[in-house]
Amino acid sequence: MRAVPRAIAVGFLGWLVAAGPASAQSVKGVVLGAGAPIAKSTVTLWEATAGTPTNLGKATTGADGKFEIHPTGV
Repeated sequence: MRAVPRAIAVGFLGWLVAAGPASAQSVKGVVLGAGAPIAKSTVTLWEATAGTPTNLGKATTGADGKFEIHPTGV
């Protein structure tokens, strides 16, 4: 069951980055499943491009499900 919330979180992150400024300092969020935080979940930020996607960074959620990614190369 944990794979579904991770996929939702990653999809939502892609939307946040696309909607945000190009010079984002960090991306913050929380991973939830059935309304409860998911601890120790890996969240990866990808740059969507016409070619191969670029990994901009990743983080592991804390006990409260929160994470913060400081993108590289942005």
